[in-house]
Amino acid sequence: MKSYGKVVEYDGGIGTIVGIDDNNYMFLDTDLIDKDIKKNDYVSFDKDLYKDIELTRYMARFVKRINKEDIKN
Repeated sequence: MKSYGKVVEYDGGIGTIVGIDDNNYMFLDTDLIDKDIKKNDYVSFDKDLYKDIELTRYMARFVKRINKEDIKN
């Protein structure tokens, strides 16, 4: 499902997006469609949930930079 958010951390390998649903989504550089993503960029992404015995983590896949005005609630 397509979602929207803002990149709050990105070190060139791993980053975090705060989604419009207030969840934190982790992404890897391999999840980027737009390779020029930087901190404070607004993005669209597909939500994914990684779950194992000890860890549940929200993941962002197919991350693409957008304009803030393109965010749909």
